[in-house]
Amino acid sequence: MEPKISRKQAKQSGVFLTIAIIINLISIMVMNTAFMICALILIFIAAYIWDKTNRCPHCGTHFRGSFADKPNAGYCRKCGKLMEYDEEP
Repeated sequence: MEPKISRKQAKQSGVFLTIAIIINLISIMVMNTAFMICALILIFIAAYIWDKTNRCPHCGTHFRGSFADKPNAGYCRKCGKLMEYDEEP
């Protein structure tokens, strides 16, 4: 069985980043540091998930981004192998 990229974690990274941006904009509007701290924590969580999931399962090279709505994640720039998700969209 070939190693595959987790579609669930790719989606989670995008959701956390989107929520963090919204919370950050709210914190700027209401001048609340608690919201800003919450947004920073979510950004670090999203970055951690992105770092772990956006890698080629064959050679470990980072790729630009995962688009969870596509059937596959594309081809690796280093090894040229197809990077597939673990489940269908």
